[in-house]
Amino acid sequence: MISEWNGIWGKAATPAGLPARGGATVSAVACPPEVTLCLAGGHETPANGNRAQAFILSQAG
Repeated sequence: MISEWNGIWGKAATPAGLPARGGATVSAVACPPEVTLCLAGGHETPANGNRAQAFILSQAG
């Protein structure tokens, strides 16, 4: 996850619970201009080949 505020980008970080390398795919991102909240959703596939699991991330600004 990475944040941007007034044109300045922050440092990228892996959200807790997701693998640090590969396996996670973000399918949708929404950051409505009238609120200070962004949401992202997608899925991650564990390295052991188990079924993919959905995730939702949020960040309030």
